[in-house]
Amino acid sequence: MKKSNSGAIFFNALIILFIAVICIYALDYKPRVRLVPLLVGIVSLVISILVLINELYPLPVFGKIELDLMSPLEEKEGENEQQAIPSKMLAIIFWMIGFMGLTLLVGFYISIAVFCFAFLKFQEKVGWLKSICVTAGIWAFVYLVFTVVMELQMFEGVLFGAILQKI
Repeated sequence: MKKSNSGAIFFNALIILFIAVICIYALDYKPRVRLVPLLVGIVSLVISILVLINELYPLPVFGKIELDLMSPLEEKEGENEQQAIPSKMLAIIFWMIGFMGLTLLVGFYISIAVFCFAFLKFQEKVGWLKSICVTAGIWAFVYLVFTVVMELQMFEGVLFGAILQKI
């Protein structure tokens, strides 16, 4: 049986409180507007409660699942600890700057597809088929949620006249 970490318990309790407050405030929105915040909030609340329960009373189901969010920042073989973390962090920062720049140029839909595929294929070294399938799934999810369900018009990018139309 693992020993409970009081810092982790406190942090998880704060996360649960924060998500609960967001869900309560989302109830005041119009029915169509509150759909996504409540969906994300309720799923996050359930997951956070499961994490807290696991911290207090370790469940055998979670004992086999390794949830290490910092594993991508760990050092590689042959690299010392001071070089591994900054190089990974810089790579992620450059990827995010590239995503923002591409979004500004061509809009969200194209940049999401290009970024997801490029990141999976070249940064994470995922195979072609899996990269294409995951990219298509993410793109379809974003399109369905924002365009079909919420009926929002996403930013189209400078190259497609998003900024010039308003002048």
